[in-house]
Amino acid sequence: MRGLRTLWKNATSYVTEYYDALNEIRVVTGKSEQESLALGENYRRLAKEMSTTSQELAESAVTLYRQGLSDEQVNERLKYTTMYSKTSGLEMGTATELMTATINAYSSYVREVEEAGEVTTKVGYDAEEVASMFTAVGNAAASSGEEIGTAAQKVASVAGEAGLSLEYLSAYIATLSEKTRLAPETIGTALNTMIARLRQIKQNGFNEEDETKINDVAKALRTIGVSLMDTEGNWRDLNDIFEDIGKRWDTMSDKQKSYISTTMAGTRQQNYFIALMNDLAKADEGASRAMELYNIAMNSSGSVAKSYSTYMESATAAADRFKQAMENVYSTLLDASAIKGLHDFGTGVANSFAQATKSVSGFNVIIPTAVGVILT
Repeated sequence: MRGLRTLWKNATSYVTEYYDALNEIRVVTGKSEQESLALGENYRRLAKEMSTTSQELAESAVTLYRQGLSDEQVNERLKYTTMYSKTSGLEMGTATELMTATINAYSSYVREVEEAGEVTTKVGYDAEEVASMFTAVGNAAASSGEEIGTAAQKVASVAGEAGLSLEYLSAYIATLSEKTRLAPETIGTALNTMIARLRQIKQNGFNEEDETKINDVAKALRTIGVSLMDTEGNWRDLNDIFEDIGKRWDTMSDKQKSYISTTMAGTRQQNYFIALMNDLAKADEGASRAMELYNIAMNSSGSVAKSYSTYMESATAAADRFKQAMENVYSTLLDASAIKGLHDFGTGVANSFAQATKSVSGFNVIIPTAVGVILT
């Protein structure tokens, strides 16, 4: 009997929460009840395929639909977010948040990609690219996919606007993580502050905090033979500027390094800038960790799927398959209409009982008194 009660309790809990999530999707999208139920069946199929739970998928889908994504886009995000979540040891909700923040931050970023031997222009990064990049770089570094994603969330918006590709950003994050072993939030915030400073100088002509001007930055870089602007008077890509500084870094005096670091990164973030330049200085020798990780990021396609296939052999994946199978049992016992019917029946009984007590004089005194006597 106890086992049956537990089964019933778990079933009612799952069905209530699951259909509440599907109903929330209806609220966001305007879908009909039948359409939301069809989504529910789709998530169960996907859960079985991915060795995860339909509850996780439905709850993440709510977040994705709130962004105005189509059914097809939501399904793609769910698939690769699940892979990223499981291979990085992240809660599904957290993985969804990290992936969403990065994809949205780079939604307007224009880049050139080589496909089938031809170079084409592409805007933004898709879910597979982001998940694979975080996974590949995290696996290759003394870091993790979770740390890369967590740091990227702090800096992606300003990095994309500053023209720093996600490949370079991931490589810089992993490099600083290896060299400093600071928390990813700290590294992401430091890079955010550094890049936001340069972006502000670019947009406003000066930095509000220390009044560093564009001319100050250009002058500092000219002292080591590096150009801030291209031949058309536009700011060069940040990674190109960083690489040029790195090439000259070991030829500079300590005074020059301090001057360049303070001008480029500000007083508070100069240590991170110095750590990055110390690494990029080894690029010509083929010993730069950042450039090594950048190449890994550039060739990361398919990495998350490969890691996920390994994860599928784990005990955790087996446990998730059991949870998913039990969800199917629960959905067989109950569905949305049954849950609503049970609650409506209970509501009716409660209302009838309340109405009956009003028609019996003194009933509201007798019952509580009787209960009190029994309990004592």
